[in-house]
Amino acid sequence: MASRFQAATLATAPCYPNAIAWSDENLIAVGSGHLVIILNPALPFGPRGLITIPDCEPYPIGVVKREELLSDCLLSTSLNRDRRPSVRSISWSPIGMAPNSGCLLAVCTTEGHVKIYRPPFCDFGAEWIEVVDISDRLYDYLAIINFGEPHISSAEFPEEKTPEHEPIDDLPNSVPRKERKRRRVNTSSVINGRSSKDSDVGSCLSIEMARIVDFTSNKMKDSNTHPTVAASKSKGNSITKIPSNCCLPLITADQYASRSAMLHSLAVAWSPVLRLSSKKYPVPQNGSSNWFSILAVGGRSGKVSLWRICVPKCYSVEDCKVPTTAVLIGLFQAHNSWITSISLAVLSSDSSNPQVLLVTGSSDGSVRIWDGYIQELLKSAEAHCVPFSLLKEVVTVNTVPISVLSLILPVQSPRLMLLAVGKGSGSFDLWKCDISCNKFDKVGSYNAHDQVVTGLAWAFDGCCLYSCSQDNFVRSWIFHGNSLSQVSIPTNTPGLQSCTDLPDAFVSCLGMAVSPGNLVVAMVRNFDLDALDHMYQAREKTEERNLNFSEVSTVRLAVMNGKSNFDGTPIASNRRIRFPQFFISRMQNVLLAGNMFRAQRSAIEFFWIGGQQLDVLSNTFPKYGHEACPDFSEKELSIWESNILWSLQQYEDLHKPLVVWDLIGALLAFKRSIPQYVECTLLKWLSSLYLGSLSSLYLGSHVGLSMKTVLSHVSKSVSKISSRQLHLINIILRRVILAELKADQINSKLQNLEGIYGSEEEQLTVWMELLLNSEKELRERLVGFSFSAFISLGAYATSTCSQTVYWCPDGIAQMEQWVAHNHEHVRDQLKVLASEVAGSDRRSHPSKYVDKEQCTYCTASVPFDSPEVAVCRGLESSDGDNQKHKLVRCSVSMQVCPATPLWFCKCCQRWTSKLAPESLFIMPRYPDDFKSLIESSVQEETPKPFCPLCGILLQRLQPEFLLSPSPV
Repeated sequence: MASRFQAATLATAPCYPNAIAWSDENLIAVGSGHLVIILNPALPFGPRGLITIPDCEPYPIGVVKREELLSDCLLSTSLNRDRRPSVRSISWSPIGMAPNSGCLLAVCTTEGHVKIYRPPFCDFGAEWIEVVDISDRLYDYLAIINFGEPHISSAEFPEEKTPEHEPIDDLPNSVPRKERKRRRVNTSSVINGRSSKDSDVGSCLSIEMARIVDFTSNKMKDSNTHPTVAASKSKGNSITKIPSNCCLPLITADQYASRSAMLHSLAVAWSPVLRLSSKKYPVPQNGSSNWFSILAVGGRSGKVSLWRICVPKCYSVEDCKVPTTAVLIGLFQAHNSWITSISLAVLSSDSSNPQVLLVTGSSDGSVRIWDGYIQELLKSAEAHCVPFSLLKEVVTVNTVPISVLSLILPVQSPRLMLLAVGKGSGSFDLWKCDISCNKFDKVGSYNAHDQVVTGLAWAFDGCCLYSCSQDNFVRSWIFHGNSLSQVSIPTNTPGLQSCTDLPDAFVSCLGMAVSPGNLVVAMVRNFDLDALDHMYQAREKTEERNLNFSEVSTVRLAVMNGKSNFDGTPIASNRRIRFPQFFISRMQNVLLAGNMFRAQRSAIEFFWIGGQQLDVLSNTFPKYGHEACPDFSEKELSIWESNILWSLQQYEDLHKPLVVWDLIGALLAFKRSIPQYVECTLLKWLSSLYLGSLSSLYLGSHVGLSMKTVLSHVSKSVSKISSRQLHLINIILRRVILAELKADQINSKLQNLEGIYGSEEEQLTVWMELLLNSEKELRERLVGFSFSAFISLGAYATSTCSQTVYWCPDGIAQMEQWVAHNHEHVRDQLKVLASEVAGSDRRSHPSKYVDKEQCTYCTASVPFDSPEVAVCRGLESSDGDNQKHKLVRCSVSMQVCPATPLWFCKCCQRWTSKLAPESLFIMPRYPDDFKSLIESSVQEETPKPFCPLCGILLQRLQPEFLLSPSPV
């Protein structure tokens, strides 16, 4: 049986399939009851993010006659007894959608509401920030089109006196009086048809017909011609006072059920970032961009709504001022029943107009594949113009509902799609779809579990599939050729440690997710509460009622912030004592962590899967020239090596973000026990960068090369290596080979490499030389591109034609000094560009040229001695002291960083104030001519918040008690 290497406990339990999701920036979100808990897998016991699901305001869709309340179509609404909404579906956006270039999180609740949240990178809190309410926008659209119903004149209704609303207390068998009294609705703040967010709407009644009479909608008045019902003033002991100006359309029970279903969402999914060239497809005039993602939302009505959300035009780590906009570009009938699962993928991302695939699964058992094109998705601006068409119904209607979907497009076969379909019966189907010829083959149907399948996750480019179920079993499958075979999850893993003393009392598994590097799988499981020691399940009590964690935390935080007493009564504003915001945020995390351990309801378990054998037919493994560790056989080590090399190779895809946490973790775990094994594996990968592909290495053609020979060849060949591979080299050298050294120590030694000769081991010196040459190569590419852009932009400034420029270089004067300091080591092309820059006209140039820098903290001048740090000359004080300030330089512009929030790299720990151009990160080698590269790209050049020397996502440095992602 496989053993976890780490785990994290949760205070609430998930209720629905696919309850866990792993983001592209290495954050894990779990839809757990009424909370979404977000954590960093590198710090499972560290700070966490939080989204508390609120009770949302009901939408004023109409009024049903009293005698129709018990109609069959309203039974599900009448029998609903959910005391508070919980999480039904979650989905991470691709990286780059948030204002700080991180990921957005879409959350769908059991009330059918969908909202999008961003990380609180500039808010210094644990609670994530809502940016878009998708359900509100969907309601606005449906209200305008009258929910797709024909306009019926009032003359078509029988002439009878319009009934007045009776007191809510008189509704038959609605909600027990005790429950209704506790869940009072405050309607005193109803404004323009909706109550304010500060009103006590969070305790609405369960019966939606009862609660909709509290709100009005101007849109409904304008678009509906149904008879309206004027609410009477109730004199009884009603728990809800109906406003006298309440005026809603009188609709039938079927209309009410239909409208409710159209507004009730069940599943959400994001597409990858879709991009069109601005040369072939001009940027739309509506303010959007050619970079966007599609959020697909499936609902009870069987309809799918498509929302276009554009990538921010600029990124910032300061106050979020760029709004996130969502445009409804399509609403179509995908199924005749509930849509229970949804997924998207992109085919042929390198083509001029890539194809987008949408897969939907329904409660009626059907699965359909839809296709569309990015150009149509970009142009679409009206919901009735559906940009998708039905490609194939792979599973027809049957009695077994669909629970989860998982699809993957293998890199080796970009026109091939592998689709796994999980069902409520515990089985799943596997389909192999060749989109190029519309060929859809069913590989097989597998009775894998006894209960509903709650999670399916692909790994290793479609070679491995993992399934989990409510029966608490997790199974591993290998796809080879046209067959799927069940295999065991590897039990022997590196760095195995029992860091969490969790009881082995799990009762169900509600989802699983694979890490970005495909070496770790995470699954969320619920505890069997009856089998746990109840001493550790104590809950806080306040005034005879049990409060959940978030309520207790809110009370405590209100007390700390001086807003209320411990009994919840408010404190007068003139007597409040306010604590600093950072203290409140820290205490919020302390309360979160404390309750996580006091009340264990579920847990996230992490398992290594890097030892998974992908070829079930292989029984022979090559020798690697190193002795096997007693804990691992030669076969296990060779499998691990193969998967590590595969993980390194997958990052050659420039569209895949550099998130190597699991890869670095595996190498460090092996380094502690078998350092020679790690060295051999890395040398094999480095050899492939200049000698050949990894396939030839497996044949043993380059095994005999020594470490010094390999590193020497790589150091001399850095100009022929892509920027992405150089970034990987820098990350691995810093985080694995030189892990014992701090980033400042490494940076200082790179400035004076001669200082480590004789004092450090010769082996360390060779690795340091490789790191020095790799970073120097990247700096040359950045400086050369900046010089060429400076020259080209100067020519555009003097020309009469207008040019749209997205990126302008800064720090040209400092780069000139850097070239002068390294004149003997830089290439001739860079020297020529530097001379052209020196002779150019800088007065009318759009880029800033600052040759004399001043200290951020005083007016003293700052000389250029290093691209890393600077020391001002200081000002003499009256007492004769000359105080100097040590300053950091921007890793991109080499200028002194201003005293404002900066971008920070978690790998090399450098600071950035000016973002690097995108071209730096996609260079296949050192350019033969920077000018030709600039002419083809400067018009579209956009800054990217990636470290120019590590390639990972930059972020705002957060206090240690706040959540932040760890790419490495």
